[in-house]
Amino acid sequence: MKLVALILFFLVAQVIQGQNTFTWLSEIPCAGDRITVDELGNIYVQSSTYIERWNAQGGKKYRNSELQWGAYNAIDVTDPLRPFIHFPGAGKLVFFDNTLSVQGYPVDLFERGFDQIEYVAGSRGDALWLWDSRSLELVRVDRNFQPISSTGNLTVLLGTAITPLQIIERGSYVYMRTAQDMVLVFDMYGTYKTRLMVQANADMQVVNNRVLLFQDKELLILSVNSPDQQVMILPVEGAAYYCRQDVLYALQGGRLSQWKFPENGRN
Repeated sequence: MKLVALILFFLVAQVIQGQNTFTWLSEIPCAGDRITVDELGNIYVQSSTYIERWNAQGGKKYRNSELQWGAYNAIDVTDPLRPFIHFPGAGKLVFFDNTLSVQGYPVDLFERGFDQIEYVAGSRGDALWLWDSRSLELVRVDRNFQPISSTGNLTVLLGTAITPLQIIERGSYVYMRTAQDMVLVFDMYGTYKTRLMVQANADMQVVNNRVLLFQDKELLILSVNSPDQQVMILPVEGAAYYCRQDVLYALQGGRLSQWKFPENGRN
């Protein structure tokens, strides 16, 4: 009986491991530091000095090296026809078209009256979310930078100081990852909904009301609407990751590989 039980345990363990295994799809050379993928499947490869846009098949490329305003946050592709980059030190927003040509002049947030904006995130309806570190609030503005809604002072609301590390709008919610080991969730009006306890140094993405946190060798998947959690072993150690639908992109060592999510981990 002990031998039978041991064999059954081994077989079950193998099945579980197999269900939790990513399937390799393809690999191409890639020299960037990080990647972003828009909803059309276009891939944005970023480095400190340039950004490239590849089509979904990794074919036709567009490149832009007009990044003279210092360090910048990851390109925002909420609107794939109007991606943008925020240069927090210079207070600049640079908008591109889908060929990475700069659209008009950079927006100077200082001139618009926003002199301490540390993060900017895209919002549907041609709007933007701004984290104002002076008023300690998340503000949604229209294209003319007129306020639409806000969270109010989050230090007062939460009873603790926070330091945002990422802001993402997906669906009907806005997600803020903070240095205080939390992901804060708000609705489109800036109303606070809930918080998820996470490790602060885990890069965040959001797919279908699920928060994906990439850290070291593991992917932690949290549900906004339930306490369910799932942990998956990532296929490439030390990679920069991005997830779109059921495909995982891994950038590491000059190679960009694509992996299919296992059935039990699909988004």
